[in-house]
Amino acid sequence: MNLEQIREKHLDFKLPEIIIQGGIDRQQYNWVLKAVAYLRAKGCIKAKVIIDSSGGNCGAGFDIYDVLRLSGIELTGMVYNEASSIATVILQACKLRLCAEHAEILIHHTSRDVDFDEVDCPRKFKKLKTEFNKTQTQLYKIYRARTGKSVAEIRKECKKDEHMSACEALRFGLIDKIV
Repeated sequence: MNLEQIREKHLDFKLPEIIIQGGIDRQQYNWVLKAVAYLRAKGCIKAKVIIDSSGGNCGAGFDIYDVLRLSGIELTGMVYNEASSIATVILQACKLRLCAEHAEILIHHTSRDVDFDEVDCPRKFKKLKTEFNKTQTQLYKIYRARTGKSVAEIRKECKKDEHMSACEALRFGLIDKIV
């Protein structure tokens, strides 16, 4: 049974849960949108968002964040294994953010995997850098609102580009409780 079949079966059971597992992409966004619509149609006022993701596409991740944040459903996020990169942003859409004791959380700068030397003309380089700065600013804004940390503190943590333990994520304010 593939992930999509598991998700469909999950909806059949009418459990108030949204599973975000694997890479964050447009397919994942479509699944979350469908799950939120289903839960709202059933009159669900509380639901759990289960996260086990190494991250992925920032655009799709921001869209998932917005769908969850604006869903009108009181969400509890639960991280198993990991919430990395844009998956950590998605977690911030939840009212209560839980993390398994042995799970890990990662925040980092969005441009870490891009080799700017491969951009062949100054105009493309400038445009790409502008897009990355805009994305990073959006990340800082979300993290600052939920953690209470300054942009300087968030920037410093992103620069480390290292996984945090559940305890470290709790101290930083990315989660509310370890379970």
